[in-house]
Amino acid sequence: MVWSKLGSETGSGSSVDITNLTAKKHNQIISHLLQNGDVDLRMRLGNGSFDTSSNYADRFNYNGDSTDYTYNTQDDWHIINTSATHDSLLLVMEIINIDTEIKLSIFHCVHNRATGAGSVPDRMEGVNKWVNTSDQFDYIQLKDLSGSEIGSDTNISVFGTD
Repeated sequence: MVWSKLGSETGSGSSVDITNLTAKKHNQIISHLLQNGDVDLRMRLGNGSFDTSSNYADRFNYNGDSTDYTYNTQDDWHIINTSATHDSLLLVMEIINIDTEIKLSIFHCVHNRATGAGSVPDRMEGVNKWVNTSDQFDYIQLKDLSGSEIGSDTNISVFGTD
């Protein structure tokens, strides 16, 4: 099994989009997000365009808390919702992308709470599904639901294999 880079995009503002992916069954997404302010980071997938319908569901928690947050029939996936500005965020996600199956993912996200060693980072982890069973995704979008606080040089890269 050989992994290859399927797409990468660097940007800022309200979203960072990759619209030219080669669809593969197994995908890993790595993103480094720089923030200009409070970011409510979400993700959308699509085939030929972004799916903005209520075809997404997710379950996640913050910092290992015993509370799971669940959302169904959403128009995107939750990645991180920050109530304070953090200057840096790392996202690692695995997605299965078989055209006739529901797309499932698992992700881990860590972001800086404050500068210096006097504070620990925050983490969020979760699982998601996209209920499209007729296509593989070839579009992926990181978007800021709260505005345009995605900072300059934010990057998303997608790697994949069959």
